[in-house]
Amino acid sequence: MACQITTRNAPGTCRADLPIRTARNLHGDTAGVNPAARRGEARSGFTLVEMLVAVGLVVLMMTLFATIFQIATGAMQTQKGLAENDQRVRLVMNRLRNDLNGIKNDPNDPGRPYRTFRNVIPFGANEPSSVANFNPTDRLGYLYISENNPDDDTDDVLGLTVQYPSTASDQFFGQAAVVLPDQSPGASYGTGGISPGTGYPPNGSTTVPIAASPGSGQSYWPNQPDFDDILGVPNKTGNSPVAEVSYFLRKGTLYRRVLLVRDPNGITPAPKDGTPTDTSGNILSLGIYTGGSRDFWNDFDYSAAYDSLDNVAQPLRFHGTGIPTDSLAYNASGSQNPFALGNPAYRFGFDASTAQVKNGAGVFVTVPSSTYGQPREYVTTTAGATNFIGRFTHAETSDLNFGYPGSITTIPGATPSSPMTSTTRLNYDPISGRTGPPGSLFSGPRSGEDILMTNVLKFDVKVFDPAATTGPDNAYGVAGVDDDNNGTFDDISELGWPGSDDGDFRDIGHLGTTGYYASFGTALVADFDPITTKPQRIYGPTNTPVTSRVSVPNPPPAPLAANYNSFTPLAYPNLTYNYGNIATTYAGITLPTSPPFAPFANRFDTWNPALDFIGDGTNDSPPFRPFSFGADGRPGAANFDDDGNGKVDYVTDPVTGLLTPDPREIGWPNSDDQPAALSAIQIKITFYDVTSNQVREITLVQSLLYTP
Repeated sequence: MACQITTRNAPGTCRADLPIRTARNLHGDTAGVNPAARRGEARSGFTLVEMLVAVGLVVLMMTLFATIFQIATGAMQTQKGLAENDQRVRLVMNRLRNDLNGIKNDPNDPGRPYRTFRNVIPFGANEPSSVANFNPTDRLGYLYISENNPDDDTDDVLGLTVQYPSTASDQFFGQAAVVLPDQSPGASYGTGGISPGTGYPPNGSTTVPIAASPGSGQSYWPNQPDFDDILGVPNKTGNSPVAEVSYFLRKGTLYRRVLLVRDPNGITPAPKDGTPTDTSGNILSLGIYTGGSRDFWNDFDYSAAYDSLDNVAQPLRFHGTGIPTDSLAYNASGSQNPFALGNPAYRFGFDASTAQVKNGAGVFVTVPSSTYGQPREYVTTTAGATNFIGRFTHAETSDLNFGYPGSITTIPGATPSSPMTSTTRLNYDPISGRTGPPGSLFSGPRSGEDILMTNVLKFDVKVFDPAATTGPDNAYGVAGVDDDNNGTFDDISELGWPGSDDGDFRDIGHLGTTGYYASFGTALVADFDPITTKPQRIYGPTNTPVTSRVSVPNPPPAPLAANYNSFTPLAYPNLTYNYGNIATTYAGITLPTSPPFAPFANRFDTWNPALDFIGDGTNDSPPFRPFSFGADGRPGAANFDDDGNGKVDYVTDPVTGLLTPDPREIGWPNSDDQPAALSAIQIKITFYDVTSNQVREITLVQSLLYTP
């Protein structure tokens, strides 16, 4: 047997021993055995408590990791949603800034577009083009703001004309799907026997193929939208430096509708207006649209209207610029109610309807209807419900049944039958917000092309009103200064004084008792009635002349005491401009207290100086046209009783006993009073992001100050 050497043996010796046992000795006990071995022998696994603790710890750790992962993932989704929102915000802000920009040639961005009505002072009735200090080339087209109900931030509409500088490489582009023939029996499309193709264009809403390219010795009539891009070959696309632009909100979707204003390029002979013609100046055929076989705004992204007032050969008329009859000009024809974008009746979304009446000779003549020039911002259903729509969408106007501006008798089952006529009753879907003929809905093929932003909760447009508040110093005008030099410091006649801190952003037609753009139903001004010879308070915005509706002779007779009564029947305010949310009786007529209110209530417009909407034979001033007192600080001519009512410059307020500007002298002809420009606009857009589950609001404050 082997000898086991141990340290206990004497050196050099060994002893025989039994084999080593690992757990027990010869006596069967564990004496001398390693304690660890005894513990291993004593237990065979984990206890239940230990297992529960271990599992609990593992579950806790997994829960913590899952929570951290969820938080991290949610943060990433939120950041992604915010980034997407920021991208949408930048797009919308850039669109609005560029459209509202008033710098004609921006040195920092030479290709930046600008609004054509740069000097935002509405034309007065009969205002000549040569008014001192006004450059008519900077008051072209229009700027329009519709507030409708000031308590509702979803029913505002912004409309204007926008232009690219002549040096810009960019333009507005739009569809020009159809090449037009002339009106000859053979319907020639141009010279050399050119033909766009067999069965061209197809009827209905079928996509129009690109017209065949010209062969040798052939050419299409050049004065039509498809060739405004100077390419010379059909491509179903037109372009122009000028467009009519509309912003409106409907059922959570913010729309930006763009319609090009034709700009014919190098056409000989030069066309008179935007109507397409052949090389001899004869109007091309638009029969497929006037006859209803195709829909105009499905094929053309161009500004056009149906003109039945001017007795023209072709009532479907394109707007044009850079031509003798320029639709942007302050008065394109010199006649009353001209075909121009300064006339609301011929803009997108307005009523151009007319009526037939007998004149003094018993002959029927065409005159504006009672709704002529009114916006089509609400639709009334056959059941009598009224709903805000803002403007018609591209999905609606591209429907074959829409018809307008090709025809004004297009809506089956509706009376009247033009969708643009304010009194035409249409169907309305409260879920989608879409309109249509009674019993159906418009559903054109170009749905969604005008969408700017979705999930929008509010689109609120406000203007800066210098006379809405007294500002932080709580004083009229500049605190402690006699701004108007009338001997009294900080009196109400100084409210809104230039250079003061007065004013704030307010809705058009806000419910303040003072303000340049306050409601005609709540704002009050002191007045002196020359008939009763007593002071009184009358309704009307601050610094808005009573004589705005009066054709004052120029030069005016002085004094006017003898013939003053001839001016009183047309005193401001009147039925057209009344605020609609407050029941008011005027001339025996009770105004409506529900939409669409009075025709031009709560709207700012820069319309043409030769418009008669009321039908009384005189031209109308737009609803909000406040004045400043000029260098002498007094209404009318300083220290002179302009209107002959016995009061010089000021009248006494019957309530406060304070002197206030005589509203009958404000803006008096040949005085230094000047109409005040709209100086700034504020637009707030509130929207919801489904990715981040957040509601955000963006605010744009855009200066409208004019720089020549």
